[in-house]
Amino acid sequence: MSDSDMTELPLAGGQERIWLGQLRNPDSPAYNIGVYIDLRGPLDPEVLKQAAKQVLVEAETLRTRIVEVGGELRQRVEPAESWEVPRIDVSGEADPERAAAAWIAAEMARPRAWGLPPHHASALLALAPDRHWLFASTHHLVSDAFGAAILVRRVAQVYTALLEGRDPAVGALPGLSALLDEEAEYRASAQYQEDRSYWRDRLAGELRPVSLSNRTDPAAPAMRRDTVRLDPGVMEGMEKSSKRVRASWPRSFTTAVALYVHGVTGEKDVVLGLPVSVRPTPLSQAVPGMRSNIVPLCLRVEPWMSVQELTAHVRQEMRAALEHQRYRHEELRADLGILDNGGRMNGPVVNIMPFDYDLRFGQTRGLMRNLSNGPVTDIDFICYGTPQDPEGVRFDLDANPDRYTQEEFDGHLAGFLRLLDTLYGPSGDAPAPDRTVADVLMSAAPDAERIRTVPEGQVLAVERAVQWLGTPYSWGGGTPEGPSTGYCDGTNGYGPDGECAAAVTVGFDCSSLVQYAYWPLVQLPRVSAEQYVATSQRPVERQALQPGDLVFWHNGDRVYHVAVYAGGGEVIHAPRTGKNIVRVPLDEAMPTEHYHGATRPLHALSGDAR
Repeated sequence: MSDSDMTELPLAGGQERIWLGQLRNPDSPAYNIGVYIDLRGPLDPEVLKQAAKQVLVEAETLRTRIVEVGGELRQRVEPAESWEVPRIDVSGEADPERAAAAWIAAEMARPRAWGLPPHHASALLALAPDRHWLFASTHHLVSDAFGAAILVRRVAQVYTALLEGRDPAVGALPGLSALLDEEAEYRASAQYQEDRSYWRDRLAGELRPVSLSNRTDPAAPAMRRDTVRLDPGVMEGMEKSSKRVRASWPRSFTTAVALYVHGVTGEKDVVLGLPVSVRPTPLSQAVPGMRSNIVPLCLRVEPWMSVQELTAHVRQEMRAALEHQRYRHEELRADLGILDNGGRMNGPVVNIMPFDYDLRFGQTRGLMRNLSNGPVTDIDFICYGTPQDPEGVRFDLDANPDRYTQEEFDGHLAGFLRLLDTLYGPSGDAPAPDRTVADVLMSAAPDAERIRTVPEGQVLAVERAVQWLGTPYSWGGGTPEGPSTGYCDGTNGYGPDGECAAAVTVGFDCSSLVQYAYWPLVQLPRVSAEQYVATSQRPVERQALQPGDLVFWHNGDRVYHVAVYAGGGEVIHAPRTGKNIVRVPLDEAMPTEHYHGATRPLHALSGDAR
């Protein structure tokens, strides 16, 4: 057949980026997409081979050749060639599963012939007479993970139809042009311009996504991965938390990732990468091919926010991002001026794929297992399946080994799982939705030392104090749990009318505010004079004050007032009856001649207070 007889099509969005990425490192297997199906039950290898051959004929994306026409990359759909599914028998090995996994790992590490058909590799691994693994891999250039799942499901459908004597052509895969035509229509639509405007406005200003690593190495040929099944109790808590803000459990999982990134880095502006399938119609959901995109999820995480408030914020931002998901991230990077300079658009990635991974090959059940979604630039938090699946939700932590050592990777896995349990597990100290971000992180910190809440623990105390700005002063009021009514002692707590204002005012006095601010870190005494004694072994010169240091005032007889140093020459304190908690310059808080000194209650959490 001549070139003129072949169907020639444009590249889909994202394909050129992958082409260029592979061109820079032609021997890298990083773009290999892979899955295997764990089949438990009788299987007819010949029927399976026939089903696979039919799917190759239907799936045009697997038969494309990338060519350059007039200086532009195009793809040509070529005729189907003979495709064999080799059978690899590992049933005689001492550990068939280990042998099968090793064979698959070696195959996934083998570079594919990219830009040339066939863009796939497959094998049927026999572990026992009634146990097989069906391995399938494609190059990311021609399919994303969603497309790979379409191919596998179609093989299962055709196999079952052949076994049952039904017409296997029913439900045939639509042609690749259907996917490309839909994309072209979008790019010519008003929605395209609306999406572009949304993202340019949303990301206006300096974009500084944070990572859990200080390294900036590009994606490596292979990745680190660890897999766990999330505890059913955690999933139940996650679903309950989501329902409180009328969201689904993936929003609560994303909340946990954002909270963890904030906890490790101390950054309040967290920009996560959100992979999206970009398949808005039933037609696009039926065509294998490269369509996926990644959009930035811009979140603001404040230590004083409740988990419920943060989840609602995540829900709102995810809804907006998904409404505008079709605008390609390559174009957005160009709009931001970071397309060619290695600039980052997001930090860690959160990828949730709540699809049905339970397949049927005739009467035999098959469970689809992911092997790779493509290159991992930084660190990816990935969930597969739903809480209703027989085996529950699978969680993968994938990381770039050039950015994360094995020790760092293990620390992040342990820390994040501890945080999930603190947030949503039955062992949590209190109903997580009502707890603040700071409280949750501090509860998780002892068993997950990667979580530091902020670079220095004392800054956490500042954040806990900040949330009560504007709260009334109440003599004797306030506890480690929060504000409360106070009392009068014959001298203090009275209003201008002589009535006991403290008894009817919910708030803090100066020392209870300090006690509350530090309670998750260290249990300070209740009154200011005793707080000074308890911390006086670590005095701080005024010129060396750091956020979280305690500042004291003395009237010649005793220490009578305390404040939290907030940085920038300012303190946060509860002044007196009739006033509210404020942030003011240190010299305006109390008479300057009463300044007594400052102390440092604890060192950084990364040091001896961990």
